[in-house]
Amino acid sequence: MYVPVMNIPKHMFKLRTEIVYIMEKYSISQDHILFVDDVDFTQLTKLGRDQLQVTMVDHNELSRYA
Repeated sequence: MYVPVMNIPKHMFKLRTEIVYIMEKYSISQDHILFVDDVDFTQLTKLGRDQLQVTMVDHNELSRYA
């Protein structure tokens, strides 16, 4: 299973105007997006490396908000 997560906290979403524009253009609600502060990465890492894989896109490290 793949679950995309925005690498920013939810409250900063409105500052990403290019993403807000595209989401509005295609009628995608912010409620349908997972943000880095929605995910408990500490708990997920307890699953073990064989259970969890993270692929970073457009960033080389996880946000400091995670």
